[in-house]
Amino acid sequence: MANRKHLQVLKQGVEAWNTWRSEHRNIWPDLSSADLYEINLADANLLGGNLTGASLSRVNLIGADLIGADLTHASLNDADLTHANLAEATLAEANLCYTNLHGANLTHATSLMLALMMPTYAMPT
Repeated sequence: MANRKHLQVLKQGVEAWNTWRSEHRNIWPDLSSADLYEINLADANLLGGNLTGASLSRVNLIGADLIGADLTHASLNDADLTHANLAEATLAEANLCYTNLHGANLTHATSLMLALMMPTYAMPT
């Protein structure tokens, strides 16, 4: 279950979220099982976040920092991860159907082969 405080800050927008993250560097965001359908998270700092089971369908994650994030069982249907940084992220059984991964960094992302990825708009370059 997502941390209510984290959700409240996130829903204030990316600028407020990123400011809060820079002021609370020792806190790892817990957005597990959160319903974030169609929210704009472009350029959001989600570094090391717990997004297990989160609904991220149709979410704008262009340029988002998801380094080390746990996206196990997350739904990323039709999400836009263009140029997102998913280095060392866990994607076990994440749903990546129709997800745009153009230019995304998947270096050392784990369980990528277990993610449901057919079809995607573009594989990373």
